[in-house]
Amino acid sequence: MPFERGLLMLTEGDRLVPQVIRVPPDEAGSTISISRTIADRVLRSKESILTSDALLDDRFRMGHSVEAQQLRSVMCVPLWDNREVIGLIYVDNRHRAGLFTEENLRLLANLANVAAVKIENARLFEHVVAAERMEQELQRAAEIQDHLLPAQGPPIPGWRTAATVSGWETSPARVCRRRS
Repeated sequence: MPFERGLLMLTEGDRLVPQVIRVPPDEAGSTISISRTIADRVLRSKESILTSDALLDDRFRMGHSVEAQQLRSVMCVPLWDNREVIGLIYVDNRHRAGLFTEENLRLLANLANVAAVKIENARLFEHVVAAERMEQELQRAAEIQDHLLPAQGPPIPGWRTAATVSGWETSPARVCRRRS
């Protein structure tokens, strides 16, 4: 796909946070700006955008970032996790208009679908690992507590007399331990 710059960004609250960035070598390490107008529209509408010349596209005429960056060919597609948009993939070319086709957009949308599934699987795996870690920590805490408790309760003055008079068992109290 003949793009100049490409980003995969995930939503964190109201922000888009870049996860993967591809830029020309001469721009490596510099701050990358994308069209916020286009990104916001994709997040709001949940639909992909293809423009062959963003500078002349009526949908983006009021977008300051489009003009400031002199954006020409742009594609932007949402990343879905079956419930909501979790981010987007954005590619552009600032030098050539008419660079991207509908076929390029379909390819990028398919890539976004695969990426979204992989991202969701990674997030679910992180939750499983965190839950297992918490279970192990709780198990260890229970073991530590068991070792801190005495094997037998302290003697209670007058207990034998009260138990004998009441007909209760007079053996010393035992601490009940949690079963594994």
